[in-house]
Amino acid sequence: MLIEQTLPAPVGGVSQMPPHLRGPAQVTEAVNTFPSLLEGLGVRQGTTLVSSFPVLRDPSSSHTIDWSPDASGRYLVTVGSSGVAITDVRTGTTYIPESGQHWDEIIGSEEDTFAAYEGAFYGSVTNPNSFTSTVIGDTLYIAVENFSRVRWASTQAPVSPAEALVKIEAVAPEIFHKFALDGVTITTEGSPFNNTVPGYVALIMALDARDVPALNDRYEFTPLEDGTIRITRKDATDQSPIQLSSGNQPEWLTITTNVISGADKLPEKAPEGFVIRVAGLSTTTVDDYWVIRQNDRWTECVAPGANTEIDPYLMPWALKLTGRVDGIPGFKFGPIKWALRRAGDDTSNPLPVVDGINTIFSTEQRLGITAGTTIILSESNNPQNLFRTTITQLLPSDPVNIKSTVGPNAPYHTFVQWDNSTYLWSEQAQVEVEGDPVITPTTIALSMESRFENDPDVPPVVVGSRIYFARAVNGYTRVYEYWRPPGYNMPPRVDEVTEMVPTYLIGNPTRLVADDSLGFIGVMTDTSDNTLYVCHFTRDGNGQVQPRWHRWEFPECSIHAIRMMNGQLQMVTSRTSEGVVYIESLDVANPAPMHTDLPYDLDTYAVDPVVVLDGFFIRDRQGAVTQKRWVIRNLTLDHLRTFRARVDNVDDTTELLRVTRQPI
Repeated sequence: MLIEQTLPAPVGGVSQMPPHLRGPAQVTEAVNTFPSLLEGLGVRQGTTLVSSFPVLRDPSSSHTIDWSPDASGRYLVTVGSSGVAITDVRTGTTYIPESGQHWDEIIGSEEDTFAAYEGAFYGSVTNPNSFTSTVIGDTLYIAVENFSRVRWASTQAPVSPAEALVKIEAVAPEIFHKFALDGVTITTEGSPFNNTVPGYVALIMALDARDVPALNDRYEFTPLEDGTIRITRKDATDQSPIQLSSGNQPEWLTITTNVISGADKLPEKAPEGFVIRVAGLSTTTVDDYWVIRQNDRWTECVAPGANTEIDPYLMPWALKLTGRVDGIPGFKFGPIKWALRRAGDDTSNPLPVVDGINTIFSTEQRLGITAGTTIILSESNNPQNLFRTTITQLLPSDPVNIKSTVGPNAPYHTFVQWDNSTYLWSEQAQVEVEGDPVITPTTIALSMESRFENDPDVPPVVVGSRIYFARAVNGYTRVYEYWRPPGYNMPPRVDEVTEMVPTYLIGNPTRLVADDSLGFIGVMTDTSDNTLYVCHFTRDGNGQVQPRWHRWEFPECSIHAIRMMNGQLQMVTSRTSEGVVYIESLDVANPAPMHTDLPYDLDTYAVDPVVVLDGFFIRDRQGAVTQKRWVIRNLTLDHLRTFRARVDNVDDTTELLRVTRQPI
């Protein structure tokens, strides 16, 4: 008996629902096909070679970045344990940047030091998501999670010894000058020199002080021509206040110690290089600051002996476009100079020391760093400065350093800008970062937005008004869509895109890309480096995704990274050629053209495309019901709209069970 059935084009994608509940166009499996609702079932396209370049190490941990440093080029930056490569996706030219200590402002630029850190930088990479990156202006910052941190370098401000001043303001026969230092009084009372010029009086009093062993052991006394005695503590490590007091009215003699109670106590004149700590209003030292006499004016400075420089080797490194020669761009990559601490000390202007950077990002022209639940933002419009520029006032542009107490105590792994707001994602929650009207040290606030679990090693992908994220459930990957329903102050909701294929994406997620305008989602898992799970989708009248899942295989190929650019899927791959990395581009929006044998460079569409459909249910003589499947192999480029499937050699005693399948 010959059994025939006319079926619609199998363009509904894979469904793991029971066969009688599936839509008429859904299938059990689809490999290397393209389910086009407009053109019917087709074959996926092959890849086009964009560029290739040699590698020195394993490229499997590659991370890609979409970078446009100027209007003349758009680049796919590939960074991994192999190094850095910049590919112009328009011309296909790949550039390897100069590497090393090329930044003139770097302090201590010994090549052997850089070589040691370079090995550690790349050697710390364990997977593609070890890297975190962000773009600010024309600079691309790149950090490695297991390597990058915020630490002091060894550079310190000079340890200026504590000093004080005694200034002879007036001389006259009836004036006897007097001051007390550490309880010892020095006076001109009874001296015949009190009626001479101030400089000479200062000399006599300095000599008298030197004659006191208890004072001479601890201080140096330097008389100056203008009538000032400069008192310098010999132990430079002792920065405690000098105990100095005046025995005269201010019109005759004034004193200035190394610690004063306010800026109004600063003397109008002082020796060049004289340093004073100005105590703030607080009962603690949190608002104390230091000033130094330079060029006849008081200038705020860092505390004597304080650390001033961040270790540039451990901070995020930078990739910069250095210019063009005859249209050919030049690039440099390596550690860069970070702003010095120029005011305060470890209390009033601390370095936000962290042992491991989880992610870097940019918002409102600030460089952001997360370490655990600590959030650090650079100075506004100065991404390489993590310090306050003055302690005398808290400026809106000052850096921000806060520790989140919102939600679970889980590290923030991704920063996203979405729905006109900014959010930090942890493995268990989504936290909004707010500032009214902008983020400043006094306006920043964190609030819980939602609690949806996600994989911290696969950053969520923002595509227009939607965010796609993935997580592993019992050894399979699930993909979700995060969106906000219309209406005032509506909370975000999540719809599962893999609801009909809960065990189709085998393994834990490793990479995720999406393009909402093309209706495309691509997912890779840790079970195969040459399989891409693909979802083409449309939306219903309520805006919800109508997914069509299938998978694409790329034989003799290892895919190390994927990214959507210009409506194309850019893939970083390696093939049978050892020591070469390829940048390949794949059209994910259209099936291979009909009746056309396109000359693809590395990958071909004719890689055993297969569609498996559920066919008839057949009951034999004993009453057992078995299911027959139609398997379509060796698809041609003639797209399938409808087709007839047939089963031969079914004897007359079997009964064909008609099953009506309703769309879900």
